[in-house]
Amino acid sequence: MPRLPRSAVRRGLIFLLLILLPTPLFAQGASILAVETSSLCGGSYDPGVMLVDPSSGNRKLLIGVEDQDGSCVIVGSGAFPDHIYRLGSDLDGDLLVADGDGASSRILEIDLATGSSVVLSGCTVPAGSGCGGPILGSGAIGTLLGDVVVVDSAAANNSALVEGDILVAMSRYALCSVSADALIRVDRSTGDRLTLSGLDGDCSTIVGTGDDLVEANGILLRDDGTVLIADGDGGIGRLVSIDPQTGNRTVLSGCSDADGSSCLGSIIGSGPDADFASSLVPLAGSPGRVAARVSLVSSCFGGGTILSFDLTTGDRTVLAGDDEFCAQVGAGPAFYDLESLSASPAGEIAVSEDSGVDRIMSVDPITGARAVIGGCSALDASGDCIGPTIGTGPTPRGYGTLTYLPEPSASLLLGPGILGLVSLGRAKATRAAPSVRCC
Repeated sequence: MPRLPRSAVRRGLIFLLLILLPTPLFAQGASILAVETSSLCGGSYDPGVMLVDPSSGNRKLLIGVEDQDGSCVIVGSGAFPDHIYRLGSDLDGDLLVADGDGASSRILEIDLATGSSVVLSGCTVPAGSGCGGPILGSGAIGTLLGDVVVVDSAAANNSALVEGDILVAMSRYALCSVSADALIRVDRSTGDRLTLSGLDGDCSTIVGTGDDLVEANGILLRDDGTVLIADGDGGIGRLVSIDPQTGNRTVLSGCSDADGSSCLGSIIGSGPDADFASSLVPLAGSPGRVAARVSLVSSCFGGGTILSFDLTTGDRTVLAGDDEFCAQVGAGPAFYDLESLSASPAGEIAVSEDSGVDRIMSVDPITGARAVIGGCSALDASGDCIGPTIGTGPTPRGYGTLTYLPEPSASLLLGPGILGLVSLGRAKATRAAPSVRCC
């Protein structure tokens, strides 16, 4: 039998490798996004989490229910999300979820390589707004708000915080029937919930001094270990600093004295009101400034605003989206229904949009310029898609909160193919969680 030329053998091997090697879903060496989504497959509502590559827009369902050619396929395992409020990144790169409503609230940890989910703290078996199973950890339970932040070694060295523990905001309304929130530290090893600042679980003790937290919807750790909170409902949006050692609260920007949705005190700083402030992120290239999602004027066509805060003066300026007069700040597509913000370790800002738009946009932290990086590239005035869709993968149904995650393991980079069945994930390495500290 005649031998094949070596060049033909090489070409054959290359062709075989092209068949067997998977097409990458996500770009290697870059952060990815985890985005809250949901499914109505089979007529039932099932919340879940989608992974999105910011460089390509490609999507992959991490946990939830996926419609595959008319069949409802369960993706992931363990403790499935029941009612997602916020997402965050753990120090080892896994995903943290503030999940549940009222007494069913809990913190979940989801493995990025497998979609396996476990309860770290709180209700183990949600039953509507109640809990139908054991509660992991001690301390009061309430709806979890305001981002999920993990304490890294630098913040722990500069404050009373413990490395690896989780910071969340907790509503006391269901438990105490009052509009007051608290900053909570969740002990990673036990699941215990400790009030660092605000109304305690006994509904009478106030930890720390200063004006009460009204609706804490954003959390950010500063370099010195203090905690920034985006707080307030309509009419009283503000930025609050909390000393974790004492629980004392200081208003840095906005209403100095709030009562429910009414402001009884002076306004610290100049500029637009920070109504419904949430999703607090640092601003790369702007030392001493942070940004949050706010709602300025409900009558504007655009669907939201990113407001920048000066931590020294309290002054507020529009970075991107609608200003007070419905004029657009920053170049690029207008926001249609701005839901959530997150900042990557490199300083990029990503935002999610809902209301059937279901797209991801990038925002320049200096100029406010916007670009679609995932989903529908162009909308008409009614929010209908009139442009090509960026990225491949499952079709999302509603985008909610989102967070940047560190570089994925190799197993997440793989697309279809035989080698995609082989786990190439690296061992987890402790690293600083992205977008949790600033200034």
